[in-house]
Amino acid sequence: MAAQPLQQRIAGIRALRAQLEDGVEPLALSVDGHSFTLQAPLRGERLPVGGYVRIDAGGEPLLGQILVRAVAERTGPEIGLAVGVQELGLGAADGTTVQVGQRIMTRHVAGEGVLLGALGAEGFHHVEAAPFADAPFGVATPEEVGRYLTAAAGGLAVGPALAGPPDVPVRLQAKGFSRHTFLCGQSGSGKTYSLGVMLEQLLLETSLRIIVLDPNSDYIALGDLDDRAREDPRADRYRQVADRVQVLRPVTAGSPHVLQLRMGDLSPDAQAEVMGLDPLVDREEYAAFRATVEAIAAGATAQELLAGLSEPLRLRLRNLGIMEWEVWRAERRGPLLDDMLDDESWRCLVLDLGSLSTPDQQWVVTERLLERLWHDRAARRPTLIVIDEAHNICPAEPEDGLQAMITARCVQIAGEGRKYGLYLFLATQRPVKLHPNVLSQCENLILMRMNSRGDLAHVQEVFSMVPAGLLGEATTFGLGGCLLAGRIIDSPTLARSGARLSREGGGDVPATWAAPPDDRLAAGTESDSGDRTGDVVAGF
Repeated sequence: MAAQPLQQRIAGIRALRAQLEDGVEPLALSVDGHSFTLQAPLRGERLPVGGYVRIDAGGEPLLGQILVRAVAERTGPEIGLAVGVQELGLGAADGTTVQVGQRIMTRHVAGEGVLLGALGAEGFHHVEAAPFADAPFGVATPEEVGRYLTAAAGGLAVGPALAGPPDVPVRLQAKGFSRHTFLCGQSGSGKTYSLGVMLEQLLLETSLRIIVLDPNSDYIALGDLDDRAREDPRADRYRQVADRVQVLRPVTAGSPHVLQLRMGDLSPDAQAEVMGLDPLVDREEYAAFRATVEAIAAGATAQELLAGLSEPLRLRLRNLGIMEWEVWRAERRGPLLDDMLDDESWRCLVLDLGSLSTPDQQWVVTERLLERLWHDRAARRPTLIVIDEAHNICPAEPEDGLQAMITARCVQIAGEGRKYGLYLFLATQRPVKLHPNVLSQCENLILMRMNSRGDLAHVQEVFSMVPAGLLGEATTFGLGGCLLAGRIIDSPTLARSGARLSREGGGDVPATWAAPPDDRLAAGTESDSGDRTGDVVAGF
């Protein structure tokens, strides 16, 4: 038999391999009734990590979620090929051939997942599945995924599942926020917008008291209904709770609710840090200062404190510009921060740190807030403390004494606060920059797009209970896409944020500069906010 040309033989082998690969049956197997493995043809239906499959194992069909997906190889049949001896370097070109065995390696999709329950005639329900083998499966339809999502009655509707119907929301369990929560995503992932969606849902569906440390003025409009949401069926309900959102802003912002405190409200140690006094380096000044503070009644204004200090200490205050801080109360009217914390009328208190003129004032307000909440912890009043840009508030390596005091208090609240009803909700772009003793206490994860492999590895190390395959999907998320895991949800779920009810604060600088000169006038009315997702998903 004459040997076929080499290219024809290669094409024939590829065709045979494709035929064998396409013949792989999509089958699932479970040895414990809780998890499963699967095989599927390489060129079959798309099986995304985090997606759902319907498994027909006898009786009611089962719904499973894919957690791991990979390409596996399998040894196929051996075929004989006629190869010319010249090609083998064994003789002249006289047409002589020999038979050579060729083993074909085939490929298929291999996966692992978890069984969620059964898709019964009356809807999804949890069930203890029996072990099974060689059960046919297929990709679950959006309607089937919707039946699973609908089974989670009540809860906080944050937006649809990536694999589900657009009109059925993923619902978070409100009680899950009694554990500390960590939200992270790189710039432009929709982190700020998505956090706003969750805060709105907590206001609508719970009675939990919320305090927001807002370093970028992103949530100052949380109490204002967006014009686009006026036809939303939830609008009337939100107007009622929005009336109890109080925004405290510096006096320079012209707000009716002023963010102000007295220097004497701070602890003596915090006051010393504000003045840059070290108990060892500045021994004499530090001792004189502490003596003055102890002699003046607690709650003294900055002016009263100044009057009681020695001339060197007064000079220090003036040189540091501390007396000009707009956060100090002098003769201004209205309640102090401490008064607002005693008030029972509000549900959500937003502290607009972004409008303060210096970072030091942000530290002072934060220190006083956390100190007061910890001081009053015995009251056991459930409070969610939302800290945006948390890597600045409790960094892995604090830069100075006041920041170190704040970080230590965050570590204390993270470790012990939950039993007193103090729950942290931390948001940041860089998890590696957050203090490890704070991050390690978080049990809930909301992960948005993140391309940094180092950051993802850090998240995986801390949240080891979340399947690594799902965490790896964070590099593929679009705007508003996220992974939800922990006590806030039954099983890790890929979702995207729904529409906001309130107006957004902050926002990016409009990118009108990117348009050609002739188009700038037309582009001038458009804005570009990297965290907007309201035009992506609507209806929630």
